[in-house]
Amino acid sequence: MKPPRFPIILAAALLVLGAFLPLASSGLAPSLVAKDTLAGLVVPILVLAALLVVASSYRRSNAEMIGLGVIAAVIPFVAKFLGEAKIVATPYLPDVPFHLTTGSLVIWAAAALVVVSTLMAKPDEA
Repeated sequence: MKPPRFPIILAAALLVLGAFLPLASSGLAPSLVAKDTLAGLVVPILVLAALLVVASSYRRSNAEMIGLGVIAAVIPFVAKFLGEAKIVATPYLPDVPFHLTTGSLVIWAAAALVVVSTLMAKPDEA
């Protein structure tokens, strides 16, 4: 077991930061969506951040590290889908515009950092 690579530690820190920022919201009902639906994504994001650090410590294969980065990149889309489903299920808010916010951008930055640092790693680091 070796110490995790610095870009992976930085990506894990960005994931932790992104977990506590709003991932997606709607202009008319931000608290309605964030209250129950999107708050459930905090723990999986934190687990993914810990998994990235552990996988980097054990020097897992490039495919596994890139797979974790892709999973991180998909999380904001899942948040948007869950938020839209919650809004559509609300009878008094039929068609509310829904968009991704700063938490999604931070998580995408972490995912990009994981993928790029894995692809650019020296063979002895991988």
